[in-house]
Amino acid sequence: MMKKIVSIFIVLVLCVPLVGCSNTESNKNSYAVIDTESEFYDNDVEGRLQYKIIGAKVYHSLDEAGISINDCTEPDTNLFEDDNDRLKDGWCMLVLDVAVKNIDAEYHYKNWDESIFRADSIYLVTKDGNDVEPVSDLCYFSMHDKCEEHHFAYRLLKEESCEFQVGHIVAETDLPITYASNCSSYGKDAVYVSLDFEEVD
Repeated sequence: MMKKIVSIFIVLVLCVPLVGCSNTESNKNSYAVIDTESEFYDNDVEGRLQYKIIGAKVYHSLDEAGISINDCTEPDTNLFEDDNDRLKDGWCMLVLDVAVKNIDAEYHYKNWDESIFRADSIYLVTKDGNDVEPVSDLCYFSMHDKCEEHHFAYRLLKEESCEFQVGHIVAETDLPITYASNCSSYGKDAVYVSLDFEEVD
């Protein structure tokens, strides 16, 4: 009987650290529950270039996201610890997974090819009633420098689709009111996709 009690005690002792590890891992990153109506069109092009937000995740270090500081465009290094990897307390990297479909869009800008578009036309904003403000400039684009025209440019022919990621550095306190949008300010016809982040541990 005593041996059985000791065995149960040992099993319980071993399980406690495992439970602790599981909770720590789940708290490290936060996922968003994306609004099913997450589609919107690019306002800067002629025709229909359709964006759909298919995922969103918060990271507290670039390494967690599989990103290095060299993948970022003009990052505010004051928001990072000395290692230029982990973000300082109160800040996080919000990465959106985006699916894009060029239905019949053309972008007439300078002397660019009409099939070259820009990922920074997907805005991240805070929205509180009619008060809408841009969160920050785009910092990360998973297809950066694929087009020589601009860091955030990508090529997509008509009737073709692709997926990519975009990332912004965001204050954790802003997460509950942060939306993806086709507009950087309040607009009657603007689309605001709720990312549904309540809090980040």
